[in-house]
Amino acid sequence: MSQLALQLIQDMRRSSYVNPDTCAYTHAIGACGKEWKWEQALELLWRMKEDGVAVNAYVYCALITACGNAGKMDVVKDLLQTIEKENVKADKAVYNSALAACRKCGAYQEAVSIFNLLREKRLDSSAYSFNLCISTLVKVTCTLIILLL
Repeated sequence: MSQLALQLIQDMRRSSYVNPDTCAYTHAIGACGKEWKWEQALELLWRMKEDGVAVNAYVYCALITACGNAGKMDVVKDLLQTIEKENVKADKAVYNSALAACRKCGAYQEAVSIFNLLREKRLDSSAYSFNLCISTLVKVTCTLIILLL
């Protein structure tokens, strides 16, 4: 699926009548994320910027999900910093994606930091945000208990 999405983006870039837009790139990044192809997803971000295509919160949400699926918590943290530097208007969906990445990676300290950041920015944290943070803490605690047995 991701190969087809990447090919379509490439075809659109070569075309003289259709250019890939933010939506097309976001969907291609999402397809990469479903197949744990986080490096290809990041390459698409680079291509977007190279082509002058607007990068928004939806793009970063898809990227964070792709990197989280692949267990790349360090890249997720870098993406959150990039969002800040580029003044992208991130909503709670971006931070919830980062919290979901924390859960997948077992990164409880990062989950607490991201949850606090969500609250500092006065974004409306939902029950889903709380549950992501709590489930990360439970996952790590259960893993530690099993290791100690």
